[in-house]
This record gives sequence, C-alpha cells and structure tokens, in this order.
Amino acid sequence: MIRMVRSLMKIWLVTYMACGCVACRSNKKSHPLEGEAAVSVPCLRDMGIVRPIAGWSRGDSNMTRFKYRDGRIVGGYSTEYGTFIVETHPLAFRVFKEKKSVATGRVREVCFKPVRVAPEGHVVYMEFNGMEQETANGGKARPFRGEVSASYDSEGHITEMNYHRENSSGYRETGVARYTWKDGNLETVVSDVSHTNNLYERHEIYTFGYDMQDSLKLNPGIYLQEMNCFPGLYDFIWYAGLWGKTTRRIPQTVTYEKVGDGENRSETQSITFILRPEKNAAILSYGGVPRFSFDYFPVSCP
Repeated sequence: MIRMVRSLMKIWLVTYMACGCVACRSNKKSHPLEGEAAVSVPCLRDMGIVRPIAGWSRGDSNMTRFKYRDGRIVGGYSTEYGTFIVETHPLAFRVFKEKKSVATGRVREVCFKPVRVAPEGHVVYMEFNGMEQETANGGKARPFRGEVSASYDSEGHITEMNYHRENSSGYRETGVARYTWKDGNLETVVSDVSHTNNLYERHEIYTFGYDMQDSLKLNPGIYLQEMNCFPGLYDFIWYAGLWGKTTRRIPQTVTYEKVGDGENRSETQSITFILRPEKNAAILSYGGVPRFSFDYFPVSCP
C-alpha cells in the first residue's frame, strides 16, 4: 500500500511539472515570486504617454492593434505575430498564432512567465518558453526558451537589457543593449548580439539628434523602433510601459552604425513626425519616406 501511494505521488509530481509548460493558459494564482506584488500594468499617463495609440501600421502592410482597459494595455492583435494577451494575476504575456506556419523561425506560441517587476511597474526579469516551426526542420515544432533582465535610472528610463534565447537544437543567442538618456530624451542605443558556434556577432549603435527648440517634436506617445533590439520582445510590452518611459521628444535625426555579420557601415537619416490631432493620427518618416502610421484614441486612468 505504501509503495502504491509513493508511485501515485511520483506520477502526480511528473504531471504537475509537465503542466507548468502551459501555465500561461491558466489564470490560477500560483505562489508569489519576489517582486510579484506589483503586478498591475502601469498607467500609460505615468509613463509620459499623453496620447495612447490604438495601433500602428507599416508600409509592408504589417499592423498592430491594442486593446485597453482602465488606461492599461490588456491585449491586441498583430498581422506579424498574431494575438497577444496581458495577464495580471500574476503578470504574464502570451502570444500565439491562430494557424500554424512552416515559415522559417515563425513563432507558433510563446509565453512570458514568470514576470518580475519593480515597484514602479517596470519589468526587471522574465522568462519565456515557446514553440516554433522551421522549414529546415521538416515543419516540425521546435521548443525554445530564454530570459530577459533590465535596469532603469531614477526617472524610469531603461538603461540596460540583457537577453538570452536557445532552442532544442542547441542554437543560442545572447545580447545586451545599453541606453543613454539626457533630459528625458533617448540619446544612444548600443547593442551587442552573439550566436552559437560564432555564426555571427553584431555590434550596432543608434545615435539620435534633437531640435530642442521645436515644440512640435514633443512625443505624444510612441516608442522608437530602435529601442527594441531583440526580435523576440514584442512591441506591445513596450507600449504597455513595462520597459520604462519612452523618449520625451521625437528625434530629428538618427545615425545607424553596424559592425559584424558581414557588414561594416554607417548612415544618417532624418526623422519627421507629423501629428494630426484633428484626425487622431500621425505619421513617422525616415529619410523622407513614411515608415509608420499611428492612430490614437482617448485613454484615461482611474
């Protein structure tokens, strides 16, 4: 009888551990983690976002739509990576495609959990697990996992992000991004990424220039694409305010430098931002070419 009980306990333990792989599909409260008390997504107003966006679209037809509740992002949809959900008990993120794809590197589902936050509501650490399908792997699902950590200054701006990702084939990617700020404006983003077996190492630098006299350059609430250095971190996490405040002003120029991965180049582009408050819309252009369009709707916090 004792042996039978022990055997049943072992089976229960294995089953319990296996269920952890799909923990993001459940809203049941688990034992609290360190820093988990502040699970509420920050109010966008507190992040300096005065015009929360309803969504954005890109020239290649990719678009993202956000859903809000009480001034906070709760989910949405993207043509690029599918549906995303923000859970808050405890804080977690889930991204999934409704239909499977065999495109190289296409993510089928990824869950960010656990997510640990600072008292201000900024993410300081999170883990993620997911499945992807690759043509090179015969269309078979391949699991991957990783973790991200971040540091912030006293004003709530991100200063460093560390990223690690690996899949079941032993492919590993490690990166670090460093951010410098002045008077609430993003000055530089420097990122270094390395891959297993020296597939490539990449060093990138973005330097931003500002026209401090132009009041029209005040940022109504967008995050610059250059802030997101790692492809596995989705833009909705930035727009939820969970990676800290965005830049106070829209830059006038951006200089891009890249070393490694078979390239060594540098180029400077002008940035223009046209806000049409009467239409609740805006356009962000690089080098005179419209790159992103945004639309807004009023969002207030309780």
